[in-house]
Amino acid sequence: MGTNLPSIGEGYNLPYTLAYAIRKLLQIDSFFELPREKRPPKSIWHNEYKINQWFEDVVFSNRTSSDDYLEYDLDEVD
Repeated sequence: MGTNLPSIGEGYNLPYTLAYAIRKLLQIDSFFELPREKRPPKSIWHNEYKINQWFEDVVFSNRTSSDDYLEYDLDEVD
């Protein structure tokens, strides 16, 4: 007797709390790919506002030009 349960690859069928937990795990795991000096402190990992502010202050603070940004023309976007 077969079941029609979705696989884990079909994320659109996951309950919100499970999908959120998986996304959060992937986000936290990605912090370990950063150099230690650019890795956010563990105390703010679960605070989206503080994480965003920390990245703006620490990681992106040395921007001197728009070279870090992808510039495009909206007329060229499909």
